[in-house]
Amino acid sequence: MTTLSGVGLTAVLFSVLSLAWSATSMPVWAEPLEREWLNMSGLPVAIGILQFSFTVHACVPTIYRNMQEPSKFTFAVVFAYTIAGAFYLAVGSGSYFVYASQAQPSFMQNLGRDLNFCKLPHMDFVSACTAACFFVSVQSTFPLISATLIEA
Repeated sequence: MTTLSGVGLTAVLFSVLSLAWSATSMPVWAEPLEREWLNMSGLPVAIGILQFSFTVHACVPTIYRNMQEPSKFTFAVVFAYTIAGAFYLAVGSGSYFVYASQAQPSFMQNLGRDLNFCKLPHMDFVSACTAACFFVSVQSTFPLISATLIEA
């Protein structure tokens, strides 16, 4: 199970590095004046995406059962949510800093493209490689999610 989890984390790390690579390949970033710091009409969608990002209820029984010290479960959950929150905040803030109002709900839509959504030269493969990484991530975490169901 640890190996599968590592594969998923590696895929996510590659995806974030792809976003950074794509951003550094852009000839120009968004101007600071183009940034809209709060868009009330998009707030419900943003909250929904944030809630979905933190959904782990299917993994909780598997994680709890496999812990060597279940008494540390509360600490593990708080630590995991803190790391995940910091990660999402960093990726979202970085994307918004580079793309401003052109940042898409899924950062994969911005990969290999400039602010006008035109493909960047020599960056065609980044989007496909990142999609493959997410596929690997989902497939490698599925056994973690389904282990409790299979045991039952």
